[in-house]
Amino acid sequence: MKKIIVRAALVTVLATVFVIGIAWFSKNPPTEKNGEYEYKEKLGIGITTGEKEAIERYQAFVDYLNKYSGLEWELVPLKEYGSFITLMSLGQIKAGFMGSAVAYTMITENIVLPVVRGEKDGISDYYGYIFTRKDSGLNKIEDLKDKKFAYVDPYTSAGYLFPVYLLKTAGYEPEDFFKASSFLGSHEKAILAVFDGEFDGGAAKNFA
Repeated sequence: MKKIIVRAALVTVLATVFVIGIAWFSKNPPTEKNGEYEYKEKLGIGITTGEKEAIERYQAFVDYLNKYSGLEWELVPLKEYGSFITLMSLGQIKAGFMGSAVAYTMITENIVLPVVRGEKDGISDYYGYIFTRKDSGLNKIEDLKDKKFAYVDPYTSAGYLFPVYLLKTAGYEPEDFFKASSFLGSHEKAILAVFDGEFDGGAAKNFA
């Protein structure tokens, strides 16, 4: 693929944020019976690429929690970013790793408490890409006018908020700029949909 915009107009301050739901503190803690907990605490993770890869990435952290927290935890992969907000609000998921946009929403709405942010090589920010197929002939943002565009999710920075901001700062209204646009649910799906020719362009984060 040929990237039209190598780096979008913004970078996020927080790449991945680990949060604890405030609703958790209003509920009774799990009780231990015969050396085993009656139920497991649920830790949500957003599926930005593949589910198997996401589980492998966070399983070591869950193993650590199970060993040292005094509680028993299990991973709950979430394919829809917005479901984080619902489940955390209800206390059905007690903690989780999530992207900056959905984390910001829940922090400002007093749903969660931020605990730690992720880093890679000492860096905790990332970039958004807008991309097309290399053979498409679409080389500038203007070339995507009246084309089909693949977003990731309304609660993603690189997969939605970045390209919307970029279009608006360039003087375009995103709702009118594209012929059609869709939310595909993950960065991986957005990339593959453009690669397969289902969409003319798409948005995703740089390490998807």
